[in-house]
Amino acid sequence: MLTEAKIKRLAPDAKPYRVSDIPTLALIVQKSGRKSFLQRLTIHGKQKDIRIGDWPAVTLASARQQADENRAAAKAGRDPRQVVEALAVPTFAEAQEFVIALHRGNWRNAKTEKIWRSDMNRYAAELLPLPVDQITVRHLEKVLAPIWTTKRETARRMKQRLGSVLKWAYAHGHRDGNPADLLDMILPRQKRTRRHFAAVPFAAVPASLDTIGNSGAWWATRAAFRFAVLTASRSGEVRNLRWTDLDGSTATIPGDRMKAGRTHIVPLSRQALAVIEDAREYSDGSGLVFPSQRGKVMTDSTISKLVRSNGIDGTPHGFRSSFRNWAAEKTSFPRAIAELCLAHVNDNETEAAYLRTDMMEQRAALLQSWADFAAPDKLADNVVTADFGGLNLPGIA
Repeated sequence: MLTEAKIKRLAPDAKPYRVSDIPTLALIVQKSGRKSFLQRLTIHGKQKDIRIGDWPAVTLASARQQADENRAAAKAGRDPRQVVEALAVPTFAEAQEFVIALHRGNWRNAKTEKIWRSDMNRYAAELLPLPVDQITVRHLEKVLAPIWTTKRETARRMKQRLGSVLKWAYAHGHRDGNPADLLDMILPRQKRTRRHFAAVPFAAVPASLDTIGNSGAWWATRAAFRFAVLTASRSGEVRNLRWTDLDGSTATIPGDRMKAGRTHIVPLSRQALAVIEDAREYSDGSGLVFPSQRGKVMTDSTISKLVRSNGIDGTPHGFRSSFRNWAAEKTSFPRAIAELCLAHVNDNETEAAYLRTDMMEQRAALLQSWADFAAPDKLADNVVTADFGGLNLPGIA
């Protein structure tokens, strides 16, 4: 016989398969991983398969109870299928679980699921116990209207999530239409305002690096900040950097750790390589280049707090902007090179279709020039041009 724990452990196979439970009741495991309770009964002399519902929206105990009622109904000459159809309609909370499971593999980290559940419990708790076929646009309006103009980003995410759950319910035949499609007709239009990360002027970057370097913070926090600035990388890319990502003078960040979902190769300057060599002396076996004091991936707030507590008027991400402004104002490198250093996706689809080179040598030259400006060493005094690999590329103006 089945148990809830056993059902949870059942893995999909190349073909759908059946696992029997009590007489006439079985669980069907599809190739997609979907698990459904199915009952085979003789109704009016003909053998029929009755779908009781999907697990976990329908629990094992509920499925068994319904199966017992169906057998009694069939024995008395009645057709139990109409009753089963009503039982199969999940609540919003149950439908939400299917949607979360469907999208979980595409989310960057576990925080997305945690925030989803937290927001739903906080703002849409009254919807969770309702069957999905009973939810109307007025229910959605009641959830969104109080936060629509005061918590715009949260409200926008809530609208998207509510719509996703109800779209799933519509697609699986649990309701007619998606009421979320009507929300644009009853909610006022939001004015989108773009907020940028605070960035220090590029002239202040060398002093910022010195300030952090001389602070008493954990070595890995200081080193991660320095490495992020020198490579113009995002905080998450650096905090999650592993020794296996490093190969000579490059660091390869896999797509699942990049914002655009594409593998990004970072050429490392002399100064960035020096940070790596220093970090090797502290290697703790965690596999992380810049581990937290507990040997885990340090949190995003760790580096932000370091910058803030040392009186620097900017954010870690803002130093990417400092790099971009410096490249535009103080060098003659083409715009495309700087954008590739930042791992920005080319929005021009036609241009992107033809421009497929990663311009590695040019990017290495630009990042070396940036490192010579931000953290000059004795080899980089009075740098005016950058000559890397015979390219004779223009450097600092």
